[in-house]
Order: sequence, then C-alpha cells, then structure tokens
Amino acid sequence: MDSSSSVNPFSAMLSAHIEKAPRKLSPFHQYFKTYYKSRIKGEYCRRFAIAKKEYEDATEEELQSGAVEKPVAVTYRTAVGKEFWQLETEEFRAEVAQIAEDAHAKGVEEWEAAKNVPKTAQEFHQYVVLWYIKHI
Repeated sequence: MDSSSSVNPFSAMLSAHIEKAPRKLSPFHQYFKTYYKSRIKGEYCRRFAIAKKEYEDATEEELQSGAVEKPVAVTYRTAVGKEFWQLETEEFRAEVAQIAEDAHAKGVEEWEAAKNVPKTAQEFHQYVVLWYIKHI
C-alpha cells in the first residue's frame, strides 16, 4: 500500500483548501530530482570540497582581489547538474521530459481529487465509511 492511498480522511478534508495547482518541473529539474543521488552528488561533493579547500587556503590578497571567491553550494550543484544534463542524449532528455509531464498530470489529478471533498455531514460519513472499507 503506497502512502497516497492511505491518506487520513480528516487530513484529506483539509487539503480541499489548497488553492494552487501543482507546478510542472522543467525537464532539467526533473532530471536533477530523479538522478541527483545516483549521478550528480559524487561529482558535486568532489568539486565543492576542492573549491572550499582553495578558498580556505587562499591568501588575504587573493580574497581581497577577488581571485578566489567563497564557494556557494547551490551554485556548484546546479552547475554540475547542468553539465551532466548536457551530456545526456536527446532520447534520454525526451524521456525525462515525458516523466516530468506525467508527474505533473498525476499531481494535477490528485489535486483536483483532493478538492472534491464531502460538503455535508452525510457525505462525510459516507466518505469515511468508504475510505475505511477500502483500507481494510
């Protein structure tokens, strides 16, 4: 049983007040979300550690002249992710774009379903009974 099917009916009622539809990730952001741990993280950690070491070892003159700048983690992660994204084939990028599209469609479907909640006490009772029976 996945977590989306075991939602508490009371918290599901509260989700009816979600105003904004889920946003669609760009293909790059979907790639980053899906493959960060398996493909990007190792190289990012290596490069960030090198940049951090260079910054720590820099002389006062290098720091003041701007020759060495303090490394920003998110900047390095994004740069490494973009490099890896550019190295992927067009077919693979199209697959990732389709995954992003499918995930967005599923999110919108779940969002719309969450907005359709019972309005009366009787409807809520039926909703809870059906939810309970479904999860036995």
